[in-house]
Amino acid sequence: MVKSAATPLIALLVIAGASPVAGQHQHEGDVSLLHELQKRVDAAIVAGDTDTYATLLTRDAVLMPPNGPAVVGRDAIVAWSRAFANAFSFEAYHPLDAEVVIAGNWAFRRAAFRVTLAPKGGGEKLVDTGKFLIIYKREGDGWKVARDIWNSDGPPNNELQRTKPAQAMELRR
Repeated sequence: MVKSAATPLIALLVIAGASPVAGQHQHEGDVSLLHELQKRVDAAIVAGDTDTYATLLTRDAVLMPPNGPAVVGRDAIVAWSRAFANAFSFEAYHPLDAEVVIAGNWAFRRAAFRVTLAPKGGGEKLVDTGKFLIIYKREGDGWKVARDIWNSDGPPNNELQRTKPAQAMELRR
């Protein structure tokens, strides 16, 4: 049996939910929609607007914050985000995209960030730089956040570790 050099590539595209035509289908329109969605996500998080944030997530979304367990499901993510918003306010947030890739009904964004957080209970501001990866899923006529993971370029911050929502582990169940 003769195998084509293209066979592994075709298999990978099928597994990823894309076809060679879909791989070429990365329309500027979808990229623009993803940029707009991410602006709305960022604005909701920075403002502590968990109600709006919830509308931008898939029902089975997964949040993977640093120094803690995964938070599974929209309701659990909203509770985690509410606890975070009660503990910190954003003084500055600056994302910098590295790439946005679309493969059929899935897409991802790889980016870096710089953030300044102020503990609401008082104390020193927290300044951090890091990177994140967000996976989007096309639902109906639009896109939603399906997975979100980020981490710091620096060492773990004890203040953030102490104030991470304690109920995150319980919310996963």
